[in-house]
Amino acid sequence: MPKPVKKPERKGEQIVAQNRAASYNYHILERLEAGMVLHGTEVKALREGKANIRDAYVDFKSDGAWLVNAHIALGVAVFSGIEIIWDRQFGFLKET
Repeated sequence: MPKPVKKPERKGEQIVAQNRAASYNYHILERLEAGMVLHGTEVKALREGKANIRDAYVDFKSDGAWLVNAHIALGVAVFSGIEIIWDRQFGFLKET
């Protein structure tokens, strides 16, 4: 009988995407921490590190803060692997 495979223990908080170029190119005056509204396979893709926020930015609209131009992979099962970029709304914001 094969031995059970141990899953790596996850910490309480994990950074899934970071834009290091923004810190280099701009003077950051304020940092905010936010939860994001995600759909379907986006959660799994983020856990696997399949996100690109190099060209992304936050747009503050009347209905809240939105992450614009971020790419999160959808997976092979969805849309036959077609890459899609759309805006995602932040669920909450807090200062860090």
